Amino acid sequence: MKYNCEMIEDLLALYQEDACSEASRKAVEEHLAECPRCRKLVEEIRSEPEPVAVTGGCEQAVLKNTAHRLTRRAIGSAVGVTAIVLYWIICFWMEFFASAGNYRYFSWSFYEMYSAGRWIVPLLTGLWLAALLIGTVRRRTYKRNAVLILVLCMLTLGQIGWLQKQARMEHVSCWTTVEEIPDEYHIVIKNGTEREVLETTPTVTGLLKQDGTVYYFSYQRDPKAPQNSRLEFAKQAE
Repeated sequence: MKYNCEMIEDLLALYQEDACSEASRKAVEEHLAECPRCRKLVEEIRSEPEPVAVTGGCEQAVLKNTAHRLTRRAIGSAVGVTAIVLYWIICFWMEFFASAGNYRYFSWSFYEMYSAGRWIVPLLTGLWLAALLIGTVRRRTYKRNAVLILVLCMLTLGQIGWLQKQARMEHVSCWTTVEEIPDEYHIVIKNGTEREVLETTPTVTGLLKQDGTVYYFSYQRDPKAPQNSRLEFAKQAE
């Protein structure tokens, strides 16, 4: 397209009020013939029950119309970014308590359901970033979207890094009993026919019993950083 959407949007209020020059009118009409998005915007403006007042001149109408669109876009972006950040804050908060076997604030089933979002949220963030980049390039709105693009890039890269770390973790998950507690930093469980030695913390070790109680164990160990291993467990309902 010969003209970008941002420039045409600034002229729409004047165009609607028949207050622009002949050259500007021609430019708007040429663009509307090619751009479905801007045609839809014109239809929305025309369908408003109360036309935008031009008291104080056409510049005021342009500013009001532009501010309205920017406000809606800014609020939507802020809500989306806040939702992503809030999801991960709650996720890491739950992991912190779960690693110590503390489910006081949430149930195990809720923890598992919430954890499914660890793959969904990064995917949605990436799709949002891709759509924003495509729209920015098509409409040439680089300055307007620069901050949001930067924030989404940081969130996307951070989540991808976390997923890569999770992908290389060694996992052990099973329902079983505690076979042995050799010391406060290790426990021994039976996983099928194999005996597994799991690293843990004194807090978790103190909560486990060797009296035949069945637990669900979820153990993660990073081969590159064994000291960052994590053990989560839940007691079988009686």
